[in-house]
Amino acid sequence: MSRQITVYGVDQCEDTQQTRQYLDGMRMKYHYVNVENDETARQWLLDQNDGKQKTPTVDLGGLVLSVPSGAELEAGLRRQGFVSRRVDWPAGDGMNPDDLQAPGNPAS
Repeated sequence: MSRQITVYGVDQCEDTQQTRQYLDGMRMKYHYVNVENDETARQWLLDQNDGKQKTPTVDLGGLVLSVPSGAELEAGLRRQGFVSRRVDWPAGDGMNPDDLQAPGNPAS
């Protein structure tokens, strides 16, 4: 199994930008592929997402996540051994799982 993280996305995609900012903030090494410039990567992305271009699609050493939430990305990183414990997420970046509200529980 490859120990590489690859982010497949589009430069103008806000979700792609947030995922990359999170990984940069964690000083995680990853490879970014803009699928608009790489037809082979675009086809791989479509194959992973039932023919839909969902960005970002993140390959965490064999575990593929499509448009992951912050909590899903964190869980995937832990599951694949890229981080060993719960990480400290930057506040207010939109990806912090602690910022998520449970349905029916308004923010106080």
